[in-house]
Amino acid sequence: MAPLLGHFEPYRFDRMVVTRDVTMEWECNWKASVDAFNETYHVAATHPQLMWYLNEMDVQIDCYDRHSRYLVPFGMTSPHIKRIPEIPPPLKFMLTEAGLDPASYEGHVDGIRKTVQEHVRKTAGDQGRDYSRLNDDQLTDDYNYLVFPNLTFNTHADHLMLFRHRPHPTDPNKMLFDTWMLEYIVDEDEIPARRPRHKHYRTGEKTMGMVIDQDGGNLPNVQAGMNSAAYEGLWLGDLEVRIRHFHKTLDDYLEGS
Repeated sequence: MAPLLGHFEPYRFDRMVVTRDVTMEWECNWKASVDAFNETYHVAATHPQLMWYLNEMDVQIDCYDRHSRYLVPFGMTSPHIKRIPEIPPPLKFMLTEAGLDPASYEGHVDGIRKTVQEHVRKTAGDQGRDYSRLNDDQLTDDYNYLVFPNLTFNTHADHLMLFRHRPHPTDPNKMLFDTWMLEYIVDEDEIPARRPRHKHYRTGEKTMGMVIDQDGGNLPNVQAGMNSAAYEGLWLGDLEVRIRHFHKTLDDYLEGS
């Protein structure tokens, strides 16, 4: 089972370069993993640290023929956070990464996203970057796409995190989670000579970073719940419309509309 991009040569697309190529074995069915990345309301319980960096409640959701997406605003805090005494560290980091000094920022926290967008747009040419075909929100936010049936794209201005959710070859209660990172590298001299070696790990053998580790840690419990005799099916709310769309699309694909 070769990785999806394993036979692509060269491993770069203009200056977008593959910098990570990892497969993790997770203790869940592949469709549970697709569902986990098809909604954002779980952020408050699963990724509380992200509530200081993004708005997981006010997301634009679009469903197409078979595919779907949501647009997650970065550079602002979650509506769950009621009092913000000072700029949270994740937003300070976002300002710094954009080339701004957090200590000199005098506006409201809610204005950081727009300030970063304007500064990135203004300084792009000096950094050798061309954002002329991107709207302002694409300079900060996560444009998250599901390409049916099992590809998740976390699309940003300068990088792309791509997930593939694969069935395990022998066990429906397990899956293979492939992840690739592609990054835009301005300086030709800094582009690696070859693509990274593909690595394969079992659950718990290697960290994938805090956020993905948190998702992977949740999924065995979700799978156990679905295997319970008390489980009668999904109850889905408004923020789970992409999950509903995915399951209907899958049913139609397998059985007809």
